[in-house]
Amino acid sequence: MAKLEELVNVFVMSGAHKMFEALKTGKRSSKELVGSYRVCKTICQVQNIAGTINKLNGVRVVAHGNPLNDDCLWEMKMTSSASPLVKAATMAAPAGGWTSAPAAPTFTPAPASKMGDYIPVPDFAWMQDACEMGGNLFFHGPTGSGKTVTAQALSKAIKATFIRQNFDGETVVDNMIGATIVTVEDGVSITEFKDGELARACRLAAKGERVLYLADEVQAGKPEVLFKFHRVLEMNTRDRSRSIEIDGEEIKIPGGMLTIVATGNSFKLDESGLYQGSQAMNAAFLNRWEGGVYYIDYAPNEQEILMAAGIQGQIANVLTVMACAIRQKAKDESNPVICSTRQIIAIGQKAMKWGCRKAIELIYLNTLLSDERKLVDPIIISLKWPK
Repeated sequence: MAKLEELVNVFVMSGAHKMFEALKTGKRSSKELVGSYRVCKTICQVQNIAGTINKLNGVRVVAHGNPLNDDCLWEMKMTSSASPLVKAATMAAPAGGWTSAPAAPTFTPAPASKMGDYIPVPDFAWMQDACEMGGNLFFHGPTGSGKTVTAQALSKAIKATFIRQNFDGETVVDNMIGATIVTVEDGVSITEFKDGELARACRLAAKGERVLYLADEVQAGKPEVLFKFHRVLEMNTRDRSRSIEIDGEEIKIPGGMLTIVATGNSFKLDESGLYQGSQAMNAAFLNRWEGGVYYIDYAPNEQEILMAAGIQGQIANVLTVMACAIRQKAKDESNPVICSTRQIIAIGQKAMKWGCRKAIELIYLNTLLSDERKLVDPIIISLKWPK
């Protein structure tokens, strides 16, 4: 049985509790749910929250009719009082008891298949569904777990132009929105406005081109920079359109044309101390990811990912075992040692030419402190490495 802490989408999980509260007394229409700020703000979020509830054993949310219609009625059903959601909410069954649940969830995106060398993360189908509607998605998780490549894969899946902007302490508003620049040609001063990356994405989307804009490592951005996101993250609840002001011009973006994806090593605040430079983000910014907040952890099928990157099977196998063992021991000993998918891919690609031990030394071991080496060395020594 699923546990609340095992659910990857913690942000939508909070919405699930709110929807549980709203539906426990009876049916609610799409219009009522969308109009209730404490539950959600868009139909897409209603569906994502319903899908999250449907992942829990014993609890189902059913849509009677087309969810896009205002008069569509949503109903919650339950078959087991042992459901984690029910136990967490400590709610008694309503008078008359609960009705039986349907055989399957009523809203389930089609599973995503492998795309070239990319192997989809578990929630990829839900991510793609949110992208198809031009939503805002936030990916968080440890370094090297595949957040950026997932955004790139989503862009290909929805056939969108991919625009990536990396954030750091030097990123300013001009980099996002743009700035007026002055050049001199033949002694004559020429003034023109040069778009930033977000402005370029918005202009393309306004012209009817589907765009996925990636704000990579957004937690490294300064608060005054992130404030500029607030308006463009807001969508009209009816037609999902957006707007932004660029150089004094109001740019209107049709619904579904612009998807904004942000990545960070944590969603609210880095408590591990591993990611120095991360900024604490304000609630107004965190409240605008109606397409879902997704935790992207190191994949359970890392060996397949390594082999897709061209790494020989035996090497891929032992590197996967090494990475899993290091992470588990680091967790057991509360030692924040990192062994990322990105690192073991780099090791594996070099190992086929340099040999495993030399590749591990140069790419991984030389990045560790002495106390980290004490944790890692016994694991590496204990493994049987291909020659």
